[in-house]
Amino acid sequence: MVEALRSQGLKNVVYGAVIIAVGFAFISTGSRGAQTRLASWKEVCVANVRSRCVSPTDFNATLAMHRRILGKNDKRQAIEGIIERELLLQEAERLGMAVTDEEVTTQLKNGFIRFSQPFADPAKAPQGAIAQGVVPAHEQFLAKNTKQFDMKTYSRFVSGITGGMSDKEFRDFQSREILAAKVRELVQAPVRVSEGEAFELYVREKTNATLSYIEIRDDYAADHLVEARQADVDAWVKDHQGDVDKAFEEAKKTDLPKASTLRHILVKFNGDTQAKKDKALEKISLLAARIKNGEPFGTVARATTEDPGSKASGGAYEEKMVEGFVESFKKAFASLKPGQMTETAVESIYGYHLIMRDDPSRSATMEPALKKAISEGLYRKAKAKDAAKAFSDRAIATIKSGKTPEDALTALLKLVKVQLLSVTADVKASADAGAAEGHSEAKPTKGKVTELLPDDAPEFKTSGRFNHSGDLFSPDLESRDEGRIREFAFASKDGEWLEGLARAREGSYVVMLKERKAASREDYEKERDAYLSTLLTVKQTEALSMYTKQLVEKAKSETKRNPDFYKDEKTDGGTATSSSDDEGE
Repeated sequence: MVEALRSQGLKNVVYGAVIIAVGFAFISTGSRGAQTRLASWKEVCVANVRSRCVSPTDFNATLAMHRRILGKNDKRQAIEGIIERELLLQEAERLGMAVTDEEVTTQLKNGFIRFSQPFADPAKAPQGAIAQGVVPAHEQFLAKNTKQFDMKTYSRFVSGITGGMSDKEFRDFQSREILAAKVRELVQAPVRVSEGEAFELYVREKTNATLSYIEIRDDYAADHLVEARQADVDAWVKDHQGDVDKAFEEAKKTDLPKASTLRHILVKFNGDTQAKKDKALEKISLLAARIKNGEPFGTVARATTEDPGSKASGGAYEEKMVEGFVESFKKAFASLKPGQMTETAVESIYGYHLIMRDDPSRSATMEPALKKAISEGLYRKAKAKDAAKAFSDRAIATIKSGKTPEDALTALLKLVKVQLLSVTADVKASADAGAAEGHSEAKPTKGKVTELLPDDAPEFKTSGRFNHSGDLFSPDLESRDEGRIREFAFASKDGEWLEGLARAREGSYVVMLKERKAASREDYEKERDAYLSTLLTVKQTEALSMYTKQLVEKAKSETKRNPDFYKDEKTDGGTATSSSDDEGE
């Protein structure tokens, strides 16, 4: 120990007392190979690994350090970590490796403490020094007033971070951890990184692309791009009669008028600016036009209302509930006769409402209209993807002919002629304003006829820049198309179009590569060392992960876990290599 101190120079003077104090504290430990004990028949073990006992003391310390250092309260992760450590200790024994008292003392003197995490699952293997269980803690060993090593401070810290270990137990624990770390280092030592690999990683991370795209939503395609001629709908229904009948029977439960029922459609402002209110008014005016053209109120409400409480029921609430609604809603509903819908958009703090009082006497006469709406709606949905594809082909052809994407869409999209609803203002809001200005209620605005695009009409948009693994313009892309877009973005020329549509959960995309900016060798040289170091760490972790996974698999039949130590597990985690079938064997 003295020779070790001398060889380290003056920088160790501050920590010189550590060697003496820790040495005296553990003078009886002797040299060690950090072997664990064979389990006796009556001994409680967290796990038995080839008849070697993984002790509760080591488990509790490991779990405590996971909590304190990693912020994880994952018993499975702690258990799998010390099981893997036991396998590494057995490997050390097989290879004739050992750890000396001086090595343990030097580690503690320099303030480094270790604990094990599981590596056998490559997807979850930890990266970096702290993640791999090497924690610099020398400041925690020093007295606050003198900044010198203090045995009481050291003991208090050890007990706190390990959940109650004594100094001797901690030293034995660290001896085992250091020996396991030696095996890990032995596995990682041969790993090398080439210049070409580092540059390839740099290129993947720094080369970026920007896409332009047109989103065609399924609902828009169904409502506005599919031409639903009655003869075509009838022919389609004949081939899908079962589906139509089933949907019709379900819709009858929600969409036909019921006794003592009100219905409403809500379109939110999504903000209080006049522009957003104007957009909401346009949307609800289009919905009112659909209802006036024969679509059942309940069917339109079920497809479009932004009130989650009534969407599934076709906008329906029991009439008795209206007493709990806002004043403007109550007042508008009170003016309706059975079968009537508000002629205005009723404003409230939630947005604009269309409100109807159901007339149950009309239920039977409305069935044909409901069945027609269901049949046409299903037909439109079935043909939406084909219609979107035809639209995208026309859009690309128009753009390639020389038009800008914006002009191409303007030429292709059909404006809808609609009369904007007048607005019955929020009674409470109007009353507040009236109190200030000397009148009681604002007058409704006057509706006007206009031509507009639905709010979900296709638009030409541009993505943010992204690299090979960065986020694309939509998180809902199907995995196959996400991969196809990435390949296209980094292999195509600027201005080229992706072949075919890319599908997402609720729509399709027409995609063009706007710009790709390649990483340069000159820029790489500025970050070369960092990339070489990062890649080396990644490859070393992969090598260790594969090595540890093999150890775990080989010992699977000889590893028995005690299920009592998994109780009250708070989080899901740990390695995926240890089957739950092993627990409790």
